[in-house]
Amino acid sequence: MNKPVRRVAIAMLVLFALLVLNANYIQVIKATTYQQDPGNTRVLLEEYERQRGSIV
Repeated sequence: MNKPVRRVAIAMLVLFALLVLNANYIQVIKATTYQQDPGNTRVLLEEYERQRGSIV
């Protein structure tokens, strides 16, 4: 394997490893922050699914 191809392969491996680490960081550490975010559409949808009184 020649040197430029090896450098590109190593760079791609490093970038892929960083991507995996960032995904794990978001899913494990930042999960509660994203779940409690008021701008999260899932939070809004849960609020709309609550039973409310009848309109008279």
